[in-house]
Amino acid sequence: AQLRIDDIPKRRAELRQNAADLRRLSSSLVSSEEVVGAGTASIVKSLLDDLQKAKRDAEHSGAERFKVDSFTQVGTEVWREFLIAARSLAEAEAPDGSYPRAGESCLLCRQPLSQEATALVRNLWEFLVSDATARFESAQQACAAKRREIELIRLPYFGEDSRLRLMLSGVAADLALAIENEIGVQLTRSRELVGSLQSAELVLLTVLVPSDKSRLAAIAKAMESQAESLHAPDVQKRLDNLANELRDLQHRRTLSEHLPAVRSYVETQSWILRARENLGSTHSITAKHNELFTELVTERFLQLFESNSPTSTAT
Repeated sequence: AQLRIDDIPKRRAELRQNAADLRRLSSSLVSSEEVVGAGTASIVKSLLDDLQKAKRDAEHSGAERFKVDSFTQVGTEVWREFLIAARSLAEAEAPDGSYPRAGESCLLCRQPLSQEATALVRNLWEFLVSDATARFESAQQACAAKRREIELIRLPYFGEDSRLRLMLSGVAADLALAIENEIGVQLTRSRELVGSLQSAELVLLTVLVPSDKSRLAAIAKAMESQAESLHAPDVQKRLDNLANELRDLQHRRTLSEHLPAVRSYVETQSWILRARENLGSTHSITAKHNELFTELVTERFLQLFESNSPTSTAT
Protein backbone atom coordinates (compact mmCIF):
# COMPACT_ATOMS: atom_id res chain seq x y z
CA ALA A 1 0.00 0.00 0.00
CA GLN A 2 3.05 2.25 0.14
CA LEU A 3 3.26 2.43 -3.71
CA ARG A 4 1.74 5.72 -4.79
CA ILE A 5 0.06 6.33 -8.11
CA ASP A 6 2.80 8.83 -9.01
CA ASP A 7 5.44 6.09 -8.67
CA ILE A 8 3.85 3.77 -11.22
CA PRO A 9 5.45 5.14 -14.45
CA LYS A 10 8.88 5.20 -12.82
CA ARG A 11 8.54 1.66 -11.53
CA ARG A 12 7.26 0.41 -14.87
CA ALA A 13 10.21 2.01 -16.71
CA GLU A 14 12.64 0.54 -14.19
CA LEU A 15 11.25 -2.96 -14.67
CA ARG A 16 11.43 -2.69 -18.45
CA GLN A 17 15.01 -1.42 -18.30
CA ASN A 18 16.06 -4.25 -15.99
CA ALA A 19 14.46 -6.81 -18.29
CA ALA A 20 16.20 -5.33 -21.34
CA ASP A 21 19.55 -5.32 -19.52
CA LEU A 22 19.14 -8.97 -18.56
CA ARG A 23 18.35 -9.96 -22.14
CA ARG A 24 21.40 -8.05 -23.43
CA LEU A 25 23.54 -9.75 -20.81
CA SER A 26 22.29 -13.16 -21.89
CA SER A 27 22.93 -12.36 -25.56
CA SER A 28 26.42 -11.08 -24.77
CA LEU A 29 27.29 -14.20 -22.82
CA VAL A 30 26.11 -16.44 -25.64
CA SER A 31 28.13 -14.45 -28.21
CA SER A 32 31.30 -14.49 -26.15
CA GLU A 33 30.89 -18.20 -25.51
CA GLU A 34 30.80 -18.77 -29.26
CA VAL A 35 34.05 -16.81 -29.65
CA VAL A 36 35.92 -18.95 -27.11
CA GLY A 37 33.80 -22.12 -27.22
CA ALA A 38 34.39 -25.61 -28.54
CA GLY A 39 33.90 -24.53 -32.17
CA THR A 40 36.63 -21.91 -31.90
CA ALA A 41 38.95 -24.31 -30.07
CA SER A 42 38.51 -26.80 -32.92
CA ILE A 43 39.26 -24.10 -35.51
CA VAL A 44 42.38 -22.97 -33.61
CA LYS A 45 43.63 -26.55 -33.41
CA SER A 46 43.11 -26.98 -37.14
CA LEU A 47 44.90 -23.70 -37.89
CA LEU A 48 47.87 -24.70 -35.74
CA ASP A 49 48.04 -28.15 -37.34
CA ASP A 50 48.09 -26.52 -40.79
CA LEU A 51 50.72 -24.05 -39.63
CA GLN A 52 53.00 -26.76 -38.28
CA LYS A 53 52.68 -28.83 -41.45
CA ALA A 54 53.26 -25.86 -43.74
CA LYS A 55 56.26 -24.87 -41.67
CA ARG A 56 57.78 -28.36 -41.94
CA ASP A 57 57.11 -28.44 -45.67
CA ALA A 58 58.66 -25.04 -46.16
CA GLU A 59 61.70 -25.98 -44.11
CA HIS A 60 62.32 -29.15 -46.09
CA SER A 61 61.22 -28.22 -49.59
CA GLY A 62 64.54 -27.02 -50.94
CA ALA A 63 66.06 -25.51 -47.81
CA GLU A 64 68.46 -28.43 -47.56
CA ARG A 65 70.19 -27.44 -50.81
CA PHE A 66 71.19 -24.12 -49.32
CA LYS A 67 72.93 -25.57 -46.30
CA VAL A 68 76.67 -25.16 -45.91
CA ASP A 69 79.00 -26.09 -43.12
CA SER A 70 79.77 -22.49 -42.26
CA PHE A 71 76.12 -21.67 -41.33
CA THR A 72 73.93 -23.53 -38.84
CA GLN A 73 70.61 -21.65 -39.18
CA VAL A 74 69.84 -22.35 -42.84
CA GLY A 75 66.24 -23.44 -43.16
CA THR A 76 65.19 -22.07 -39.76
CA GLU A 77 62.63 -19.36 -39.10
CA VAL A 78 65.35 -16.78 -38.43
CA TRP A 79 66.98 -17.61 -41.77
CA ARG A 80 63.62 -17.38 -43.50
CA GLU A 81 62.91 -13.98 -41.97
CA PHE A 82 66.30 -12.79 -43.17
CA LEU A 83 65.49 -13.88 -46.73
CA ILE A 84 62.10 -12.17 -46.61
CA ALA A 85 63.69 -8.92 -45.44
CA ALA A 86 66.38 -9.14 -48.14
CA ARG A 87 63.76 -9.77 -50.83
CA SER A 88 61.73 -6.76 -49.63
CA LEU A 89 64.82 -4.55 -49.84
CA ALA A 90 65.63 -5.86 -53.33
CA GLU A 91 62.11 -5.07 -54.55
CA ALA A 92 62.39 -1.59 -53.07
CA GLU A 93 65.73 -0.99 -54.81
CA ALA A 94 64.58 -2.49 -58.12
CA PRO A 95 60.79 -2.37 -58.40
CA ASP A 96 61.00 -3.97 -61.85
CA GLY A 97 62.32 -7.17 -60.27
CA SER A 98 65.62 -7.07 -62.12
CA TYR A 99 67.77 -7.51 -59.02
CA PRO A 100 70.13 -9.29 -58.85
CA ARG A 101 72.20 -9.15 -62.00
CA ALA A 102 75.84 -10.13 -62.36
CA GLY A 103 78.13 -7.30 -61.41
CA GLU A 104 75.55 -5.52 -59.20
CA SER A 105 76.49 -4.83 -55.62
CA CYS A 106 75.38 -7.09 -52.80
CA LEU A 107 72.69 -5.45 -50.67
CA LEU A 108 74.53 -6.43 -47.49
CA CYS A 109 78.30 -6.35 -48.21
CA ARG A 110 78.20 -4.05 -51.25
CA GLN A 111 80.64 -6.31 -53.14
CA PRO A 112 79.98 -7.03 -56.85
CA LEU A 113 77.94 -10.19 -57.36
CA SER A 114 79.53 -13.00 -59.35
CA GLN A 115 77.55 -15.24 -61.67
CA GLU A 116 77.47 -17.91 -58.98
CA ALA A 117 76.29 -15.45 -56.31
CA THR A 118 73.63 -14.05 -58.62
CA ALA A 119 72.31 -17.56 -59.31
CA LEU A 120 72.25 -18.33 -55.58
CA VAL A 121 70.24 -15.20 -54.80
CA ARG A 122 67.73 -15.95 -57.54
CA ASN A 123 67.34 -19.51 -56.26
CA LEU A 124 66.69 -18.09 -52.79
CA TRP A 125 64.01 -15.80 -54.22
CA GLU A 126 62.37 -18.76 -55.95
CA PHE A 127 62.49 -20.69 -52.71
CA LEU A 128 60.58 -17.90 -50.95
CA VAL A 129 57.80 -17.88 -53.52
CA SER A 130 57.54 -21.65 -53.71
CA ASP A 131 54.20 -23.30 -52.88
CA ALA A 132 55.36 -24.57 -49.52
CA THR A 133 56.53 -21.13 -48.50
CA ALA A 134 53.30 -19.54 -49.69
CA ARG A 135 51.26 -22.06 -47.71
CA PHE A 136 53.30 -21.38 -44.62
CA GLU A 137 52.79 -17.64 -44.93
CA SER A 138 49.09 -18.15 -45.55
CA ALA A 139 48.86 -20.32 -42.44
CA GLN A 140 50.61 -17.62 -40.43
CA GLN A 141 48.18 -14.99 -41.68
CA ALA A 142 45.19 -17.20 -40.85
CA CYS A 143 46.46 -17.67 -37.29
CA ALA A 144 47.05 -13.94 -36.91
CA ALA A 145 43.54 -13.14 -38.15
CA LYS A 146 41.98 -15.60 -35.73
CA ARG A 147 44.05 -14.19 -32.89
CA ARG A 148 42.81 -10.67 -33.64
CA GLU A 149 39.24 -11.93 -33.77
CA ILE A 150 39.52 -13.47 -30.33
CA GLU A 151 41.25 -10.39 -28.93
CA LEU A 152 38.24 -8.30 -29.98
CA ILE A 153 35.95 -10.20 -27.63
CA ARG A 154 33.98 -7.81 -25.42
CA LEU A 155 32.84 -9.42 -22.23
CA PRO A 156 30.05 -7.65 -20.28
CA TYR A 157 31.02 -5.72 -17.18
CA PHE A 158 29.55 -7.54 -14.21
CA GLY A 159 31.52 -6.22 -11.25
CA GLU A 160 30.13 -6.18 -7.73
CA ASP A 161 29.42 -2.45 -8.04
CA SER A 162 27.53 -2.67 -11.33
CA ARG A 163 23.83 -1.79 -11.27
CA LEU A 164 22.93 -4.95 -13.17
CA ARG A 165 24.87 -7.14 -10.76
CA LEU A 166 23.24 -5.50 -7.73
CA MET A 167 19.79 -5.85 -9.25
CA LEU A 168 20.22 -9.53 -10.18
CA SER A 169 21.78 -10.34 -6.80
CA GLY A 170 18.62 -9.07 -5.15
CA VAL A 171 16.50 -11.40 -7.28
CA ALA A 172 18.73 -14.47 -7.73
CA ALA A 173 22.05 -14.25 -5.89
CA ASP A 174 23.18 -17.73 -6.96
CA LEU A 175 22.62 -16.93 -10.63
CA ALA A 176 24.61 -13.69 -10.28
CA LEU A 177 27.56 -15.65 -8.86
CA ALA A 178 27.30 -18.22 -11.67
CA ILE A 179 27.42 -15.46 -14.31
CA GLU A 180 30.42 -13.85 -12.62
CA ASN A 181 32.24 -17.20 -12.74
CA GLU A 182 31.23 -17.75 -16.35
CA ILE A 183 32.66 -14.39 -17.43
CA GLY A 184 35.90 -15.07 -15.57
CA VAL A 185 36.34 -18.45 -17.27
CA GLN A 186 35.60 -16.95 -20.70
CA LEU A 187 38.27 -14.31 -20.15
CA THR A 188 40.82 -16.94 -19.09
CA ARG A 189 39.98 -19.13 -22.05
CA SER A 190 40.30 -16.25 -24.53
CA ARG A 191 43.81 -15.54 -23.22
CA GLU A 192 44.70 -19.22 -23.57
CA LEU A 193 43.54 -19.29 -27.19
CA VAL A 194 45.42 -16.10 -28.05
CA GLY A 195 48.56 -17.46 -26.39
CA SER A 196 48.23 -20.71 -28.35
CA LEU A 197 48.04 -18.86 -31.66
CA GLN A 198 51.05 -16.75 -30.72
CA SER A 199 53.19 -19.72 -29.68
CA ALA A 200 51.87 -21.98 -32.48
CA GLU A 201 51.07 -24.65 -29.89
CA LEU A 202 47.65 -25.34 -28.42
CA VAL A 203 47.64 -25.32 -24.61
CA LEU A 204 45.17 -27.13 -22.36
CA LEU A 205 42.07 -24.92 -22.28
CA THR A 206 40.00 -24.11 -19.21
CA VAL A 207 36.58 -25.79 -19.33
CA LEU A 208 33.66 -23.42 -19.85
CA VAL A 209 30.98 -23.16 -17.15
CA PRO A 210 27.88 -21.65 -18.82
CA SER A 211 25.17 -20.20 -16.61
CA ASP A 212 21.45 -20.94 -16.86
CA LYS A 213 20.32 -18.65 -19.70
CA SER A 214 16.74 -19.98 -19.55
CA ARG A 215 16.45 -18.85 -15.96
CA LEU A 216 17.83 -15.45 -16.89
CA ALA A 217 15.24 -15.17 -19.64
CA ALA A 218 12.48 -16.21 -17.22
CA ILE A 219 13.44 -13.44 -14.79
CA ALA A 220 13.43 -10.89 -17.61
CA LYS A 221 10.01 -12.11 -18.78
CA ALA A 222 8.61 -11.87 -15.26
CA MET A 223 9.80 -8.29 -14.99
CA GLU A 224 8.23 -7.44 -18.35
CA SER A 225 4.94 -8.99 -17.26
CA GLN A 226 5.03 -7.06 -14.00
CA ALA A 227 5.68 -3.84 -15.91
CA GLU A 228 2.71 -4.50 -18.19
CA SER A 229 0.46 -5.13 -15.20
CA LEU A 230 1.26 -1.73 -13.70
CA HIS A 231 -1.56 0.28 -15.29
CA ALA A 232 -2.75 3.27 -13.24
CA PRO A 233 -6.48 2.38 -12.86
CA ASP A 234 -5.77 -1.24 -11.95
CA VAL A 235 -3.03 -0.29 -9.55
CA GLN A 236 -5.15 2.37 -7.88
CA LYS A 237 -7.90 -0.17 -7.37
CA ARG A 238 -5.45 -2.59 -5.82
CA LEU A 239 -4.07 0.18 -3.64
CA ASP A 240 -7.58 1.03 -2.45
CA ASN A 241 -8.23 -2.62 -1.65
CA LEU A 242 -4.98 -2.82 0.26
CA ALA A 243 -5.88 0.35 2.15
CA ASN A 244 -9.24 -1.16 3.13
CA GLU A 245 -7.53 -4.32 4.28
CA LEU A 246 -5.07 -2.25 6.28
CA ARG A 247 -7.91 -0.31 7.93
CA ASP A 248 -9.68 -3.56 8.87
CA LEU A 249 -6.50 -4.89 10.38
CA GLN A 250 -6.02 -1.69 12.36
CA HIS A 251 -9.58 -1.92 13.68
CA ARG A 252 -9.02 -5.49 14.70
CA ARG A 253 -5.82 -4.55 16.46
CA THR A 254 -7.62 -1.74 18.35
CA LEU A 255 -10.43 -4.11 19.33
CA SER A 256 -7.93 -6.68 20.52
CA GLU A 257 -6.31 -4.08 22.76
CA HIS A 258 -9.70 -3.26 24.43
CA LEU A 259 -11.09 -6.77 24.34
CA PRO A 260 -10.47 -7.56 28.03
CA ALA A 261 -12.36 -4.44 29.17
CA VAL A 262 -15.22 -5.11 26.75
CA ARG A 263 -15.46 -8.73 27.86
CA SER A 264 -15.52 -7.64 31.53
CA TYR A 265 -18.30 -5.10 30.86
CA VAL A 266 -20.41 -7.63 29.00
CA GLU A 267 -19.97 -10.20 31.75
CA THR A 268 -20.95 -7.61 34.41
CA GLN A 269 -24.11 -6.60 32.54
CA SER A 270 -25.02 -10.21 32.05
CA TRP A 271 -24.63 -10.86 35.77
CA ILE A 272 -26.85 -7.87 36.62
CA LEU A 273 -29.54 -9.09 34.23
CA ARG A 274 -29.51 -12.54 35.76
CA ALA A 275 -29.72 -11.03 39.28
CA ARG A 276 -32.78 -9.01 38.33
CA GLU A 277 -34.47 -12.04 36.90
CA ASN A 278 -33.80 -14.01 40.08
CA LEU A 279 -35.12 -11.23 42.45
CA GLY A 280 -38.30 -10.60 40.47
CA SER A 281 -40.01 -7.25 39.66
CA THR A 282 -40.40 -4.53 42.40
CA HIS A 283 -43.40 -2.91 40.65
CA SER A 284 -46.01 -4.53 42.92
CA ILE A 285 -44.20 -3.41 46.08
CA THR A 286 -44.06 0.16 44.84
CA ALA A 287 -47.76 0.17 43.99
CA LYS A 288 -48.73 -1.13 47.44
CA HIS A 289 -46.51 1.50 49.08
CA ASN A 290 -48.26 4.27 47.18
CA GLU A 291 -51.68 2.88 48.14
CA LEU A 292 -50.89 2.78 51.84
CA PHE A 293 -49.35 6.23 51.73
CA THR A 294 -52.56 7.64 50.25
CA GLU A 295 -54.79 6.00 52.83
CA LEU A 296 -52.72 6.85 55.86
CA VAL A 297 -51.17 10.21 55.03
CA THR A 298 -53.64 11.86 52.72
CA GLU A 299 -56.79 11.08 54.78
CA ARG A 300 -55.09 12.12 58.01
CA PHE A 301 -54.06 15.39 56.38
CA LEU A 302 -57.61 16.10 55.30
CA GLN A 303 -58.96 15.51 58.79
CA LEU A 304 -56.48 17.91 60.30
CA PHE A 305 -57.23 20.50 57.65
CA GLU A 306 -60.96 20.38 58.22
CA SER A 307 -60.63 20.63 62.01
CA ASN A 308 -58.55 23.75 61.79
CA SER A 309 -60.45 25.59 59.06
CA PRO A 310 -62.48 28.82 60.03
CA THR A 311 -65.70 27.38 58.76
CA SER A 312 -65.44 24.47 61.03
CA THR A 313 -64.72 26.81 64.05
CA ALA A 314 -67.73 29.09 63.41
CA THR A 315 -70.12 26.24 63.46
